[in-house]
Amino acid sequence: MIKSFASLACAACAFVPSVSAQWQAAFELQDASHLVALPVAHDPSEELIVATEDPPVVLVLDLASGVVKRTLTRPTWQPSGAGRPIALDREGHLFVVDVATTTITEFDRDDRFVRTFPVDLSCAGDPTGSGIRDLEVTRRGTLVALGGWVSGSINWLLEIDPETGETIHCCDIDAAVGSSFEGARLALDADDVAYVTEYAPDAGPKRVAVIDVPSCTLIELVATPAVDTNLVDVEVTPGGAMVVGDNHGGFTWLSDASRQQFCALGSCTGSYANHATFTVSHGMLYAGAAAGCGTGSPRIDVLPLECGASPVRSIEVPLPSIGAVRVRHH
Repeated sequence: MIKSFASLACAACAFVPSVSAQWQAAFELQDASHLVALPVAHDPSEELIVATEDPPVVLVLDLASGVVKRTLTRPTWQPSGAGRPIALDREGHLFVVDVATTTITEFDRDDRFVRTFPVDLSCAGDPTGSGIRDLEVTRRGTLVALGGWVSGSINWLLEIDPETGETIHCCDIDAAVGSSFEGARLALDADDVAYVTEYAPDAGPKRVAVIDVPSCTLIELVATPAVDTNLVDVEVTPGGAMVVGDNHGGFTWLSDASRQQFCALGSCTGSYANHATFTVSHGMLYAGAAAGCGTGSPRIDVLPLECGASPVRSIEVPLPSIGAVRVRHH
């Protein structure tokens, strides 16, 4: 059943295009980023992890200072126009997807290389499709991967054993929903239920599919305020509220715990734009923003999870684009 939502009046926001074309082909790592706006207190052991598609790297930054601590890459990683999903387990191990080679690389909590293993997509029925779009880690330590997102292809969720690389469960999202559902991003709630955002060009409100992965059962479809646009990232707070990114509209939507009422955190008419990827940590939203709206560089905006909130801090990131972001607590 599709849930309804309250009508919301909100100003339109201009779409901010990518700035990757403005970057030089050669990638030169900067040793620090720049902090603007108001400071926010952070534990000195906390780290901000940011991935990009091209060049194929992951940066680990000190969250308090914004200084780049480490750059992670592997010889087999390739540039990709399809993102570089990352995920953290409860021990702080980092898992990085290389979409081009359909592999997952594991680093330990000190970012030392552990191993790389291939992901078998044959159970999804579309092994030559667009590959893995997003990745999360369950409380049990297994990996859940979202894939598909090509019109006319199968869209799927895989649960993977990170110790063996073997597929535990394979879920056809289209079959669960009852129609073609082009999944964009993935989140897991406290019970490891999957939330998949809808990326589709069709008119009408975009939805979030709530799915039990082991049984491949649709629990509900949640309608969002995003209309005639595309949904991107999604996060679920410990209290059950949902944060959804609206790619072309430029808004980031926050729901109540029932997911029946939504409000806007803001738009690029405020002080940030196009939060296509984000994560939630300790009641704050860490959102990757495209260049524009008063800044010339991609950045991570830090916002409280409150209606109408604006960033209390922004961290410029020395990358041409931001494909994924996570916060790690040591």
